[in-house]
Amino acid sequence: MRRMGYELSGGGRRLTASLERSTGPDKYKLALENFNEVRNPGRAWPLPAPTRFYGFPDEAVGYYQNTGFLSAARRKFPPDRLKET
Repeated sequence: MRRMGYELSGGGRRLTASLERSTGPDKYKLALENFNEVRNPGRAWPLPAPTRFYGFPDEAVGYYQNTGFLSAARRKFPPDRLKET
């Protein structure tokens, strides 16, 4: 998979969160629009592949101080409610 992500909106705000393939297989980077993510000190490793095809890996929350909402997106939007774009 090259890229997966979500677009969240509400209250007049829009946030795009995606996981994009980085330098090699099973190496990904987090890309957020309209949000400033903050890395935890000492957690500079690339992220692993998405959980199945629709979920951010647990490391996307563990490597950052303020991205806990990513795991909530996976619970709120299970694959049977997603559409491919």
